[in-house]
Amino acid sequence: ASSPLAAPSRIPLHAFTARSPVALAAPPIQTVCVSIDHPCDAADVAMAPSGLIVGDWAGKMKMPLASLPKERTPKLLEPVKLGDLALRNRYAMSSLTRGRSGKERVANDLNAAYYADRAVYSGLILSEGTHTSNAAEGWDQSPGIYTEEHAEGWKKSVDAVHAKGALMVAQLWHCGRAGHVMFQKDGRAPPSASAIQINPEAGQAHCPDGQKRPFSVPRELSLDEIPDLLEEYRNAARMAKKAGFDGVEVHAANGYLLNCFLESKTNTRTDQYGGSIENRYRLLGEVLQVRAD
Repeated sequence: ASSPLAAPSRIPLHAFTARSPVALAAPPIQTVCVSIDHPCDAADVAMAPSGLIVGDWAGKMKMPLASLPKERTPKLLEPVKLGDLALRNRYAMSSLTRGRSGKERVANDLNAAYYADRAVYSGLILSEGTHTSNAAEGWDQSPGIYTEEHAEGWKKSVDAVHAKGALMVAQLWHCGRAGHVMFQKDGRAPPSASAIQINPEAGQAHCPDGQKRPFSVPRELSLDEIPDLLEEYRNAARMAKKAGFDGVEVHAANGYLLNCFLESKTNTRTDQYGGSIENRYRLLGEVLQVRAD
């Protein structure tokens, strides 16, 4: 999990909505409490950014806590600007995959309640990884953001977070080779920079039938497919805007599609998207240039 937001440059976030500023007022915080364990699945937790629990909710935790007086952490509670976004404090909850969006991958009331609870004291909520297309899928019942239905589903969560005074950003997620052919409606292998399978000893895919299997051997993403991939990111950003998100974050780490282009061990291409650092960065750079209309 990420540490509390310190430097905007660490998050490749692109704000694209012109919403009215959210009020910076928040319930009083007397103590900043650090959880010893990860509380993200606790039903009565208000927020869990990188293991941080604050305010009255800390007393409801059934696990050891170490606390610091707020005089020791003054900057954490101060408002901060992130691009055009005004955050009421510097607490950001990082993305946590939940797998609660059903087979249609539509965020629902469970998602809305989860994010609303964690927005009580947060400045910024990052959504769980959200697929940009069917080809991007690689985890059972994780949400999508590529159809009108997906946008309507996410609007419930975004509205609930805004009602608590926090902002919300959608994480755009393409699993790439970290998936399985069972997720692909066209029956093809999942795309990646090169046709290099994830070592089965490193983990397994969470398949649609509830079983775990070795990740499929991926296919190399062709040059002809890259314009369509970029359009998928553009469409996902458009759907995120329609849902009311305050921005998007592009997931380019952890062995997923864009990360496989960045890494020389998973990118053995000999075209303009492989070889040198500049070439391996090219696809991510093109994705980051995508904007919602």
